[in-house]
Order: sequence, then structure tokens, then C-alpha cells
Amino acid sequence: MAYKILMIDDDTELLKMLKKFLEIKKYEIITAGNGLEGLNKIKLQPDIILLDVNMPNIDGIEVCRRIRDKVACPILFLTARVDEQDVINGFSSGGDDYILKPFSLKELDARITAHLKREARRREKTECCFQGELSIAGSCAAVFLFYQNKLRKPMEELVQASKRIAENHLDFCISYENKDEMGELCREFEKMREQLARNNQALWRTVEEEKMLRAAISHDIRAPLSVLKGYQEMLMEYLPSEDINMEQAMEMLTESGRQIERMDIFVETMRKLSSLENRQLTPGIFLPDN
Repeated sequence: MAYKILMIDDDTELLKMLKKFLEIKKYEIITAGNGLEGLNKIKLQPDIILLDVNMPNIDGIEVCRRIRDKVACPILFLTARVDEQDVINGFSSGGDDYILKPFSLKELDARITAHLKREARRREKTECCFQGELSIAGSCAAVFLFYQNKLRKPMEELVQASKRIAENHLDFCISYENKDEMGELCREFEKMREQLARNNQALWRTVEEEKMLRAAISHDIRAPLSVLKGYQEMLMEYLPSEDINMEQAMEMLTESGRQIERMDIFVETMRKLSSLENRQLTPGIFLPDN
């Protein structure tokens, strides 16, 4: 029985190329053109998920967060984002691997195979240890409930708030509301935290806007490169052995030409933007029409 691969990417050309390659490798392929469609197709129970990060409306990081508790299969990010923080966000959201576009099809196939084998070993081990784990889980739950109800001391809110602010964690709220001296101190502390949070949000908004611009530029150039590289690999490997026929080869060459046109349009657009940025503004007198 063939393994099922769910591919979620808004680049239809990349999905088309990868589908051809993975079907040659005897996988059953499910495709989704955006994050919402991908969430709906999780019910098809894929064995592994290939997930793009930079998608409109619901990006890959959010998709991964939403499905991670619902599926145990490996999730591999295929993305043009190269910042270290993007890699960290991918793994923090529940991803199992992070592959940078453009990538080698042989490397992608090797990573998919490795993750599927690892998942098969994990399932086999889980079945063997299931009874023992049930007993351990029950004991741990009993200890945890006893600790929660009987042993845990009340937290000192101002001490915890000071620690969080020192670590630059401002997404919390002081809930102590008694009308006494401590309550007044907590309210003043909360005002200070809110102002710090507003200042922090303004700063990060600027940083995120710059990152989004860089990510968009990277995506527009790396996606067609991935398609070109993929078709080149398939032609070099499968045309001599006649795994693909001449009609399929011509179709791949035609699609490669379209990707070159995409890159030409992108380069021309960036040239025009650069020209606008370098244009000098000359002060003058504005005369309204009579």
C-alpha cells in the first residue's frame, strides 16, 4: 500500500512538478493550494505532510500549530524563508524538518523516506510498550492531581511580573484587584506593563513589516527556481532511462520557460522599484488649477 503525502503550497507550478516526481516514486499524492484547503484535507489521514510557510491568509506556521495536536505524522516545511527565527518558529510550531527552496529532489526523497521509516519504528515501539505506559501514565496523573490540589503554593504576582518583564515577556496581566495598598501597587505596575507592551508592539510591527517584504521577495525568486531545478533533475535522470516520454519532456521544458518568464517579470519589477527609490525629489511651487 502506497504512503500518502499531503502537499500544501500556494504555488501551483511547484505542486505540479513535485506531484509528477513523487508519483514516479510510487507515492499517493494529495494537494492543497492554500492553508484552509490543507486543514480540510487532514481528514484524509496522510502519512507525511509537505508544508509551505509563506501562504496568504493562513500561513504554514499557523497551519502546523492547528493540526499538530490532531496528527502524529511528520511535517516537513518547504520554504523560501532563510532567517534563523523562521527556522525556530517552524520547529516550535511542531514541524519535524525544514527544507530550504530551491532544494534537490533526491534530498527531498531521502528526507521523506527517513521520516517515514522513523515513524514506522515509533509506532512499532509504541504498540509494544502500550500496557506499561498506561500504568505509568495513571501513576503520573495521580501524582500531578495531588500536587495541583494540595502541594502547590500560591504564586506571588508582583514577583512573577518582575521576572517576566526582565525577560521581555509582556503578554500577561496582573489579576490582583483587592482595594488595598498591594492592589494599588499592582494597578500601577499593570499600567507600566501596558505602556511597555505598546512600545514593544510598535517596534516589532516595524520589524515584521520588513521581514514580510524580504520574505515576499525571497518567495517570488525561489519558487520558480525550485520548479526549474526540479524539472532539470527529472529530465536528466528519467529521460535517458525512458521513465518519461518525449511528450512529457516537452511539457516540462514548456513549464520551465514559463518560470523563466516569471523571473524576468520579477527582475523588471524590482528594477522599476529601485528606479523610484533612487529618484531625487526637487522642491518647487505648486499652483492650483483655476
